[in-house]
Amino acid sequence: MLEIDGVEERQRHNFFSIGRRIVLGHGFRIFADMVEPTRKPPLTRRNERVVGHVELDNSQGQYRLVNDEGGLWTARSPNGTQRFTAQKGQSLPIIKGYFVHFGDGKRLAVVVE
Repeated sequence: MLEIDGVEERQRHNFFSIGRRIVLGHGFRIFADMVEPTRKPPLTRRNERVVGHVELDNSQGQYRLVNDEGGLWTARSPNGTQRFTAQKGQSLPIIKGYFVHFGDGKRLAVVVE
């Protein structure tokens, strides 16, 4: 299991925590309202758009975010020296301390655990 903290850009290059943490595990689905700041969480997930999911890569013992919808997702280390990208059908490693951006106009997440 791992945990991410949602972050939104309120001014250009100024990000603020939205106070909404998400606990993820193998098979967990990422829904549109989790990454799109203009959407509110629905009362039910029925008919809610899935934009990605989490997989456990047993060969590396690492969780990965799989981009199911499209657009470019990026993950980068806190100091910016490592960067990963994923388009539709590709995945990003989920590493503690890394920032995950789900695309233009979407939320940024910080991997907490």
